[in-house]
Amino acid sequence: MILIFIVEDELQLIAEKETKGAVCSLNMFNGKFLAAINQKIRLYKWMLRDDGSRELQFECGHPGQILTHYVQTRRDFIIVEHLMKSISLLIYKVNMSNLQKWAS
Repeated sequence: MILIFIVEDELQLIAEKETKGAVCSLNMFNGKFLAAINQKIRLYKWMLRDDGSRELQFECGHPGQILTHYVQTRRDFIIVEHLMKSISLLIYKVNMSNLQKWAS
């Protein structure tokens, strides 16, 4: 599960998203949230509900990793460290709203 909090005078839960698996890494990425969940990389964007509350909505993802341990981002590039396959380089294609593998 992904839980997003803000800290004002106290800790406030502002969004939560149930996931199918353990969230191993969570990064801010181009104003969105990039999550490593088991063997998948998933990108979530903020959506504003009619009642003014926020929710995380799935935008795109990339399967195929073997238990992702660590994710690092730079501009539109994503470096993914795997349990057995070492490192992969993904790129986020903004105009197509998807993640593509560049190298492994």
